[in-house]
Amino acid sequence: MKVLYDYHDIFDRIEYIDEVTPVNGASGQILTTVGYIYDSLARLETQYVSSGGQSRASNYYYDSGYDRVSGTEAPDGSCTYTEYDYLSRPYVSIYNHYSPWGANQMDYGSVAEQYDYNINGEVTGIWRKYGGNGVSLYDSTGAKEVEIYRDWAGRPASICNLIDESSLESSWNSFGMLALEEHIDHEGIKLSSVYL
Repeated sequence: MKVLYDYHDIFDRIEYIDEVTPVNGASGQILTTVGYIYDSLARLETQYVSSGGQSRASNYYYDSGYDRVSGTEAPDGSCTYTEYDYLSRPYVSIYNHYSPWGANQMDYGSVAEQYDYNINGEVTGIWRKYGGNGVSLYDSTGAKEVEIYRDWAGRPASICNLIDESSLESSWNSFGMLALEEHIDHEGIKLSSVYL
């Protein structure tokens, strides 16, 4: 097998990579082509792979003025959207696995992450919201600290602290007001608060 590289005329970047099988000393048949398309600012816009008569492409989107990748679209249609804070750190990332491109869509195949930073710029927490009703908080090492489950109206129904193994269960009345809270400690002892 032989690999051939072709460079872009203006940007001095790889434009095509071809894997070729030599046939009797001749150049042979191209098995796979990986291609790169750049925008007018020399940023990667599309990467595609052609093999066996089929082609798959990934697209890249950038925020204006900063040249940061703000979105990607994979060949399977899944998308990633990222917003940055004023220090150019990722603030929110949305992984949308089954819906068309769109930052505001959160379906059951989606995950949103929000990052918290300390004064030194180190990640101190990651809030992870799932397309369904669950939200989790992870510490900077990736250990899950808190799980939050919501009811059909989006109100917190259960908050589980995975560090001290305590939880808070909430119930709501027909007027949408908090009716009952149960604090359950790590030993399973309940402390209830009833609201009228």
